[in-house]
Amino acid sequence: MVYTKQELMAEALGLNAALYNQSEVETFDILKSSGVLIGFEKNHGRFTVGAAGRDLILMAREKLGMSASLAEIEQLIEGKDITSPIEYWIGYALGYLQGRSDWTFEQIFEKFPLASWREMYILHEVGDEVLWDKTLGKFIKENAHG
Repeated sequence: MVYTKQELMAEALGLNAALYNQSEVETFDILKSSGVLIGFEKNHGRFTVGAAGRDLILMAREKLGMSASLAEIEQLIEGKDITSPIEYWIGYALGYLQGRSDWTFEQIFEKFPLASWREMYILHEVGDEVLWDKTLGKFIKENAHG
């Protein structure tokens, strides 16, 4: 199955928050420390995987020697809504922006620190283009004329 970057990152952050009670900061640390984030960043456009964002978390947790298996994740996820936490939206927004800009997450966080994304949650219903215009797109436009 084919998923967009925003779908993958949204599910990864939402899943890690719902199942392991980890914030977006902790999730990005796991993804970065495991090396999974680099592969995600280098893949352009769409990203093909079997089970979507849960694969990102599973690969990252396994590489770091943390408890994780697809069976464990499937059992833990039963009956839980992984799309409701704010972490899901943060993952979606960041996956979208990284895919559209081709910036690394570190470059994005230089301009918009990860800690500030909870405050940007007010943008969660504006749509992708408005999200772009109010974040990286705005920054790029402002600096293109400088």
